[in-house]
Amino acid sequence: LGTAQKDAVVYSHTAQEGNDIVFAMDLEGFYPEGLPYAWDTTSKKEEGIVRRQVLVMNELGKRGLVNSGKDMSNPGSLGTLGMLLETSGKGGEVHLDKIPRPSSQDFVQWLKAYQGCGFVVTCSPRNSPRVIEMFSEVQVDAAVVGRVTGDHRLVVRESDEKAVLFDFSK
Repeated sequence: LGTAQKDAVVYSHTAQEGNDIVFAMDLEGFYPEGLPYAWDTTSKKEEGIVRRQVLVMNELGKRGLVNSGKDMSNPGSLGTLGMLLETSGKGGEVHLDKIPRPSSQDFVQWLKAYQGCGFVVTCSPRNSPRVIEMFSEVQVDAAVVGRVTGDHRLVVRESDEKAVLFDFSK
């Protein structure tokens, strides 16, 4: 391959083995009364910031900084990642202690919550710092929480323990 081809950014629209997994979540929100799994980050915010938070995904795509992405929806953060990995034909490993979260909220409830403003993206490790920075510019906390693998399983890790959350081969 020529130098230009070797240095080209891979933009595939699916998660690629070796990609970083980035969770991006607006931590400034609340659970409305009667909705314990709906993290509301929009109803009390200025319209302009909410719009910029949504549009950051368009900008990440236009710049070719991510290979795949999805808004965190009803299955919560890990369930949404599972959907993204399954449709990509990949697996992943997530370090639970790296997931952005409000310190005052129950962690299991947080993992199950529909995020008013939450995204999972996969990208080349060289792009992760810029991706995280772009989310930060719109007041969304983001972090590399793991890596895409080729083994068709989503594994979660905490300290020295690990467990298979989803096995997409079954």
